[in-house]
Amino acid sequence: MDCSDETIFARIQQGDQDAFEALMQRYQDRLYTIALKILQQPHDAQDAVQQAFLQIWQKRKTFNPKRRLSYWLYRVLTNICIDEYRRRQRRKPASETALENLIAPGSPVKDLEQTERRRTLHSALARVPLEERIALVLCYMEGLSYVEVAKARGISVHTVKGRLRRAKTLLREHLQGLMR
Repeated sequence: MDCSDETIFARIQQGDQDAFEALMQRYQDRLYTIALKILQQPHDAQDAVQQAFLQIWQKRKTFNPKRRLSYWLYRVLTNICIDEYRRRQRRKPASETALENLIAPGSPVKDLEQTERRRTLHSALARVPLEERIALVLCYMEGLSYVEVAKARGISVHTVKGRLRRAKTLLREHLQGLMR
């Protein structure tokens, strides 16, 4: 189905399950990548994406078509990720798989030094608070602008900038502490 998001979602709002399937195919990989970077566990990320699509289907009639659909999808997903993260109430290190997903494709680990750097980064990222980590993922890993992150999260651009500033500061501090 080669239609705009808006056209597909207009059909979804009418109950068209084929259009919903097309939307899922269009966004499932992107949403999974975001959820994995936030939750750091493949199984939890899969569950979050499934819950997000279920919620989108259930609340399809409440979507305001004047807004951008992708922002709504990001917001639903990140809210589910926050709920899951809070439910766990503990910070455990991300899996090696989650760490590998943070690294650009085609960047093979060739030596011990590079592997150690990745472990250090992994450990530092695991210590960044959830809201700040979400801002990092959406902005720097998904390429959203500050305005887009703000719309996706339902916060101000000023708040996005503050969270990113705090995240970078914390990441820098954790990295410096780990490298001593």
